[in-house]
Amino acid sequence: MNYLHFIKRSILLAIAVTLFSACSEQPAPVKLVYPNKVNYESFIIANHLGYFKEGDSPVEVITVNTGINAAEALTLGNADLAAMGDGPTVMLMAQKKNVSIITRYAKGERIHRMVADTSIHVSANLLGKRIGVQVGSSTYGALMSWLENHNIPADQITIVPMDPLNMPEAMKNRQLDAIAGSEPWPLNVEKLCQNSVHELDNLQNEKNHFPHVLLANNKIFSEKSKKGILSVLKALDKANDFISANPDSSAKIASHYIGLTEKEQKECLSRLTWELDWTSSDLNSLEETASFFLKSKKIAERPDIAKYLHLMSAEK
Repeated sequence: MNYLHFIKRSILLAIAVTLFSACSEQPAPVKLVYPNKVNYESFIIANHLGYFKEGDSPVEVITVNTGINAAEALTLGNADLAAMGDGPTVMLMAQKKNVSIITRYAKGERIHRMVADTSIHVSANLLGKRIGVQVGSSTYGALMSWLENHNIPADQITIVPMDPLNMPEAMKNRQLDAIAGSEPWPLNVEKLCQNSVHELDNLQNEKNHFPHVLLANNKIFSEKSKKGILSVLKALDKANDFISANPDSSAKIASHYIGLTEKEQKECLSRLTWELDWTSSDLNSLEETASFFLKSKKIAERPDIAKYLHLMSAEK
């Protein structure tokens, strides 16, 4: 009897160890980084509504201030997936980083604005002035394009590299004459400086719809299952549908994280098209950004963007 009892206990112990091992071998979470700002509402809403928790693979969310911060996290190995605009995307490719574009999740021609001192009425008044911008950002490429289209030589203005968080105080203290940025940076300047500043122009470009994309560190393809990427894509697809169908609710959710009023947030949401896709116009837009980065000597050579495509959809 003692021998049979020992056998039974051994079998039960073996089953328990097997079950414990199975539970402990859950896939490591996919690390996703994105900025808590305008143009990234797909991620903010997906996270807020719990969509990232609905997939087959766990997702760990990391938030930063800007797309450049997200690019840094991706290349340093602190994230597997990252959201960013066309500027940081082109910079990573020009630096031959080990990354791939998975999809474009949003686009919008009117997402960049220039706010200037009220003494500056037209583009020609910028000659000899100081413009603050985050160099290497999507706005930086938009600004270079806008200057060329308005016949303003880049060597006749002073580009001041600027952390967007510092733009309001710099304008208030008259360390800058104008700033360029995507929201909420221009709005932050307008709120602090009030009547001493105004919107000079929108930096829209008919050749560039400023695609915002999801990039992957290529290590994820060998080290982790694609299930993690699919979990993120399905969550984003669902969030984009929510934004399109519920602009008021979306604005309310996003305003809580970004700090804008619901009215301001709704206007920002309306400036973008929210959809997972990739078309030739996305490629052309990135090529346009690369052209102006090359002209301004921010990159040494034009990257072969098509080689960095590893496109996936939420369906597969």
